[in-house]
Amino acid sequence: MGFEDNIVVIPEVVLEELDAKKFDRNLEIQANVRWVGRFIDQLRKKGGKLNQA
Repeated sequence: MGFEDNIVVIPEVVLEELDAKKFDRNLEIQANVRWVGRFIDQLRKKGGKLNQA
């Protein structure tokens, strides 16, 4: 990815909204939320903690 020289900030409210969508009735939304969660976790593992500034 192209974020090596940048700081990526994901607001807490966004993470909370994603978390709330885990229980959505729409199975596609649930699957997309799980994918986003895994993607964010991969970025965190590569670049450090989510709360680093």
